[in-house]
Amino acid sequence: DGPPPGFGRVISELRKDGWIGVQWDTSSTNVYRMGKEGKYDLKLAALKSPKPVVIINPDTQAYTGERVTFRCDVQTGGDTDWTYSWYKSDYTQLQETAQEFSISSVRDSDGGKYTCIGRRNDSPLSDFSDPVTLSVSVRPQSVVKVQATECVFIGESVTLTCEIQTGGSWQYHWYRDNEELSDAAGEKTYTITDVKESNKGDYTCKGTKSSDPKYTQTSAAVTLTVSEKLKPELASDLKGAAVTGNSVTLTCTLKTQSGSFQSGWKFYWIKDTKSNETETETFHYFISSVSVSDGGQYRCRAGRGNPVYYTHYSDALWVKVIAESPPVSLIISPSRTQHFTADSLSLNCEDQRDSTGWTVRRYTHSETLYNCSSVSGSTCNISSLSTSHTGVYWCQSESGGRSHSLNITVHNGDVILESPVHPVTEGNPLTLHCLYRNTNVSDSGADFYKDDSVLQNQTTGEMTISSVSKSDEGFYHCTHPERGESPKSWVSVRVQASGLSVLIVGLSLLLMFVLLLILLLCYKKKKGLKYQTTSGVNQDTTQVTDGDDVYENIDIRKVGSNKMIHSRVATREKKHSENGDNVYENVDIRTKAGAHNMFHSHVGTQERNTM
Repeated sequence: DGPPPGFGRVISELRKDGWIGVQWDTSSTNVYRMGKEGKYDLKLAALKSPKPVVIINPDTQAYTGERVTFRCDVQTGGDTDWTYSWYKSDYTQLQETAQEFSISSVRDSDGGKYTCIGRRNDSPLSDFSDPVTLSVSVRPQSVVKVQATECVFIGESVTLTCEIQTGGSWQYHWYRDNEELSDAAGEKTYTITDVKESNKGDYTCKGTKSSDPKYTQTSAAVTLTVSEKLKPELASDLKGAAVTGNSVTLTCTLKTQSGSFQSGWKFYWIKDTKSNETETETFHYFISSVSVSDGGQYRCRAGRGNPVYYTHYSDALWVKVIAESPPVSLIISPSRTQHFTADSLSLNCEDQRDSTGWTVRRYTHSETLYNCSSVSGSTCNISSLSTSHTGVYWCQSESGGRSHSLNITVHNGDVILESPVHPVTEGNPLTLHCLYRNTNVSDSGADFYKDDSVLQNQTTGEMTISSVSKSDEGFYHCTHPERGESPKSWVSVRVQASGLSVLIVGLSLLLMFVLLLILLLCYKKKKGLKYQTTSGVNQDTTQVTDGDDVYENIDIRKVGSNKMIHSRVATREKKHSENGDNVYENVDIRTKAGAHNMFHSHVGTQERNTM
């Protein structure tokens, strides 16, 4: 006849000695109806059945490939004569009938909710256990990460980090060349403070948990190479001496057997006349406009990490700076140092000899060198300026020639200052304009500043200094009450040579001319004394009497009748001459127009010593 109303479905029946035990599923209790076959009017009794518990070992969370054991414990004491039924998820019955069973290598499909029920011949059935969920996931991967780079240097500090993809409390194990490192101490990071040659090798790691035998996959190996302390190479872009006003770029290169690299390093530069280093984020050291004082010996080194590990210093590089005019000039159109974004700009390299073979280059605030991308001959055209075009510009040839450098600022605002591109000579006028986007000049006045101090207020948007001096050199900018403020531009003043300087230079040139003239005359005089003519008259000086003059090398040329020119008369001492006799040297005797008239010039006398 079925169960009484509200008793639910029949779970199982037990038949013994002609009696039938029926178990119905109800909301709170198991109810048994006892009676002879065919008779259903027996009394009803509400009895509490035992409830089993599902236990999963080693954990309800398992990794694919692990062994998992399931156990059904009935809370009545004793495990004798019990049989068990296992269900997964939606009461899908498994083939397992033992109290305990295992899955040797779980898969994703083994995950789900597990319940069990027990049965014994001499007692009623147990209740269903509460479901227990088994979660199956892929074993987490370990990853070794190296601070900075896999290439380290003797004496440097390096830190390795073991990253595990899932959270939790892990114990970390470190290996070098597949041998566990005893000094790692189970930490997530492994630091070597003073790297040696013996520290090189392949490093791996994995994680384990102390509470159970779970472990991660072993990480892929990271190879740590150890090299000798580096010595960088220092070079410049110069092909000879640098010219004052030009730019100079020094390059500090780190090289190993595997190639050159710069990433992750800071660079330090020192000059022989300075005690402090200059630090840069890149391996370039840029001097936008060199002066004579910038000349000298430079060295560089690199450093990284905290505390900083330094390389050796490079060999010294000599930078020579000379004060010469460059062979080429950079011409900007429009001729000003500040420009609006979206405006066009033309830069032309004008050579005194020819206008070919030059390239416009720029150095930006990002410490990067660029060549002009749009070139026509020696002209660089930029159709639409952006703030990234702000930088230092110059002309450069393949042979190393360079122009003076010019600073160009591209502004995204509404106000710029029009100032001279090149230095203004002392004594000349200086005119500045405050320009506005889409408008040539100010329509409501502007304030002009020098070195952040108010200089003038002009209703025309224009300011003029009639005669500039060196004191007018500085940073200038202008402001508009409504449109904003311009960037700052440096105005340079060239000192004009004074009158005294010109006089000194003139006298120096005159003195050099006089000295050259004297040297020329002395040369001719010396050459004349050595001159021996083969056609001259040689007087016989033997058997001459005391007091007679001795004439040698008399060159006699006839000029006209009764006219003679005596040139280069050289007298020499005669043996046994008396005191008071004169010696005539370098006597130039020439006859004048009258007959027998003689002219003596340049007669030198010397006292003769008695032999």
